[in-house]
Amino acid sequence: MTPNEKSEFLVQEQIYTCIDNFDCFRFNAGAGAGKTYALIESIKYLLKNNAQALQKNNQKITCVTYTNVAVEEIKKRLGKSEVVDVSTIHERLWELIKPYQKELLQCHKEKIEVELESIKGDLGNKSDDKFKVFANLSHDERIAFIKFAFETKDVFYRIQNAKSGPFKKAYAEVADEIKPGSLDAMLKNFSNFKSTVRYIYKEARYLDCLKKINNGTNSYVTYDHRFNNDRLASMMFSHDTLLEYCLTLVERYPILCRIIIDRSPYFFIDEYQDADEKVIKLVKSLDNYKATQSKRWMVGYFGDVAQNI
Repeated sequence: MTPNEKSEFLVQEQIYTCIDNFDCFRFNAGAGAGKTYALIESIKYLLKNNAQALQKNNQKITCVTYTNVAVEEIKKRLGKSEVVDVSTIHERLWELIKPYQKELLQCHKEKIEVELESIKGDLGNKSDDKFKVFANLSHDERIAFIKFAFETKDVFYRIQNAKSGPFKKAYAEVADEIKPGSLDAMLKNFSNFKSTVRYIYKEARYLDCLKKINNGTNSYVTYDHRFNNDRLASMMFSHDTLLEYCLTLVERYPILCRIIIDRSPYFFIDEYQDADEKVIKLVKSLDNYKATQSKRWMVGYFGDVAQNI
């Protein structure tokens, strides 16, 4: 056995000891230094020694990583096993929280309420170049402009990507009887005009969504992996908000920590250096719960801090 092989063997034995004792650990290795090998061997070790017990208790080994490419690579090297769940971080977290719609709806409602406060603050900010013209209007002038914005909604969406000349011309052709007195001042900077109108529309969508959540019309919220931006008014959220909701839920509802720990007593995070800070905080919350409840659970971090994206 070469010195390198001996060193790798000793490190792997240390990992096995951590696994046996349910001790959390972190394994750092540079590119080509055997990180994925160590991860695969760790999972194989568990399958060899604990597969039957895991199946009997309806438990899984969870392995999450950063990309779909990495997921496929781990699955290929590991082989098929009903005891191991290999997925992206976001996919796994969504599977964990999506059954808890009542709690998710509360998170979603709170986020919309925060967004509404932000919109209200921006629209009333007299020192923000984007919104100061609107912010400096009187109360009645604001009401009149908002009414006009909704009466000409079809015009706005038809020309929102037009240049300044055609954009202003389209509004000049609107019937005089519905034009507010503030229109010329608002149109002086058409880019700021568009920002203001979009915020007015967004505020209305959020208010309508809140109303539907409160009366039970909107009762299901979902994670949409196809988009990088939230569509809160459509009851859909994206990657970052998924992490935000997950962290909120495990911090707010300890029983969810227990469910996650009981289902997956072994939790491996591949390429942990690429994980969002909220993921690390979430796992820390699980570890804290484990400590207070004397639960048998461990997390193993595999990565290279020099290789983060």
